[in-house]
Amino acid sequence: MDKESAMPQQKVREQPAHAHFYRAVTSVSLGHSHILEFYVYPANGDAYDGHQHNYQGHTMVNRGHFHRVIGTTGPAIPLPDGSHIHEVYDRVDDEPFSFQGGYYSTETGIPRHEHTFEGPTGPGIGYWPPGW
Repeated sequence: MDKESAMPQQKVREQPAHAHFYRAVTSVSLGHSHILEFYVYPANGDAYDGHQHNYQGHTMVNRGHFHRVIGTTGPAIPLPDGSHIHEVYDRVDDEPFSFQGGYYSTETGIPRHEHTFEGPTGPGIGYWPPGW
C-alpha cells in the first residue's frame, strides 16, 4: 500500500441544502386575485451552480375559493453579496377549490379560470452556521 492510499481522504462537502420564501399576488381573473406564499423545497446549491427548487402549495382563499400550485423555480441568480435568489414565473391550477368537511372540494359554481404569478424569491435560508 502506498503512502497516498493510506492517508484518509477528506470528503468534499456538497453545497448546503437551503430553501427560499416566496410571496406574490396573482394576476386578476374573473375580477379577483389571490395572495400566494410558500417556501420552496430544500435543494443543495450555491449562487453559481444554476440549481433550481421545486415548490407546491395553494393560494390564499379569495371569493370563496383557492387554487393549487406546483412547479420549479428558475436557476440561481447570484447577488452582489454572494447570496442568490430565483425567479418564479407560473400559473395556478385552473380548478377552484374550497375546504369543506376536512377535504378539498371543487367549487362547481365558480368557472374554471387561471391566474399567473411572477417575481423573485427571497434569499436562501437554512445554511450551515459559519465554520461548520
